Amino acid sequence: MKNYDNITLEHYKQVASESGDSHLSTMSHEFIREMETKEILSFIAYLVEHKSISKSATIADVGCGNGFSLQTMSKSYPDFNYIGYEYTPELLEIAASRFQDTPNVKVLQADIRDSSQLIIKDIDVLFCQRVLINLLDINDQKTALINLASIVKPGGYLFFIETLQSGLDNLNAARKEFDLVPLPPAHHNLNLPDDFFEMPDLLQEVNLTDKDDNFLSSYYYVARVLHPLVLGDRPFSRDSHFVKFFTQGLSKNIEAKYSPLRIKIMQRK
Repeated sequence: MKNYDNITLEHYKQVASESGDSHLSTMSHEFIREMETKEILSFIAYLVEHKSISKSATIADVGCGNGFSLQTMSKSYPDFNYIGYEYTPELLEIAASRFQDTPNVKVLQADIRDSSQLIIKDIDVLFCQRVLINLLDINDQKTALINLASIVKPGGYLFFIETLQSGLDNLNAARKEFDLVPLPPAHHNLNLPDDFFEMPDLLQEVNLTDKDDNFLSSYYYVARVLHPLVLGDRPFSRDSHFVKFFTQGLSKNIEAKYSPLRIKIMQRK
């Protein structure tokens, strides 16, 4: 166990206690959860449509939490085999109970820093939502990325939704224009540098669906800059009508990257 493990384990133990099997577990904002799920399903749909994935494919959800995303994928595409890996015992228990009568879904405990615990190999598609940032050491993050790539078959895909520090920096620069206090990273997260996924000998970035990895920029600007500017820099609902109205009215394809969350789709060489 690493010296920072208690921070993340205690955090997600509380998440499990408060959220149970809710779809908002590990992501309390409805809009972000909805958009993340949409992007994940759209990617699988693309692979199916272009016959880039076999009917016997294995899809992994690493850091599957309480199993919500895994269940959404397995219900939308029931012919595939699914594996979920989760480190937090309390979330693992919830996920396992969710799939106790689903034979094509397995949920196992694993520490992604230890390659020997990732026992299912030759994964066709691997999803990883806001997981690497829970490792509070950059060397552990890099080790985990290599370990995840190693269980994906050559030509297989890794779909990441992770938090980049540059996105938070841009967001705080926008807040500074209006004298809003800077937002720190979450206490249980270490944001990634922009070049984190650059491993040319192992992975290559692909853009098969013309997706925009900056898919939440408008939302973050409205929720973290515009909304507090109007109402004051105080707690409020990130899913308020104000945020929904302006987010849906703005273009999703602005060039400025105000969202810390980014999508990275990598292919195993």
